[in-house]
Amino acid sequence: MLVFVQALVSGLSQGAIYAVVASGLALILGNLKVVNLAHGSFFTLGAYLTYTLYTTWGWSPLYSWLPVGGVVFFVALLAYRLVIGPLRHRRTTVAVATLGLGMLMESIFIIIWSPLHYYLRTTLPVIRVGGVRINLQEAYVGLIALLLMGLLFVFLKTRSGRALRFAAHDAEVAETVGIDVGRLHMLTFGGAGALAAVAGSLMAPLLTIHSTMGRMPMVIGLAVVIVGGMGNIHGALVAGLALGIISSLVGFYLSPALVYILSLAIIVIALALRPTGLYGALLRRDR
Repeated sequence: MLVFVQALVSGLSQGAIYAVVASGLALILGNLKVVNLAHGSFFTLGAYLTYTLYTTWGWSPLYSWLPVGGVVFFVALLAYRLVIGPLRHRRTTVAVATLGLGMLMESIFIIIWSPLHYYLRTTLPVIRVGGVRINLQEAYVGLIALLLMGLLFVFLKTRSGRALRFAAHDAEVAETVGIDVGRLHMLTFGGAGALAAVAGSLMAPLLTIHSTMGRMPMVIGLAVVIVGGMGNIHGALVAGLALGIISSLVGFYLSPALVYILSLAIIVIALALRPTGLYGALLRRDR
């Protein structure tokens, strides 16, 4: 029973991070109507920058996610201007372009940081509460991730957020009423990249840092987006928490290696059963 509670606590933290990663994918999918296959590379960049800030200037991973998110926001804007923007009206081409962008970024990581694997020390201890081991670093990560999701929900209710949702629903009509859809797409891509980088920064002390570390979070993020509903941010949170708990239980009771396989299986099954998302289907049924 104690192991189950421990896995549940860990799963909630993982699920919150999955939700942050998936929300960026959902924003791009909802507005640009493409899957960003470079999303995992922005996650990796966030982890590398956190490692560099710690080893060079001694910045704690507890707060370095703030500047990391800001820096990667502008990196993602640059990537959009150079790669995605010129192709944004060709959705299939954009998807292929993001795949190439992700592979290019992985090669750049190796050039800058070498193929070595890096590790960061956790800054918060593990405590026992009623016999249950709680990793405070994981708890901190989960709380910050939930805070970010809350801020994202608040933003979507603002005037800018409503414009973003309107453009996602019908870009042509949005342009006729004066909304700069191209600029919204660019800012969306930048914000999504920043969210992925913040997730990578928060997870840097808990993972091995290497050039391809973002691939698994991206696949899991895709599973979350598909289960939660294409472009559905609220669904991403619910599905992310659920998948985080399931993945944690699978890792504790079976094998951590099965988590990746589980995510791929969820993508296939969810697409086969409900292409629009299981969570979205439930919401429509309740209306």
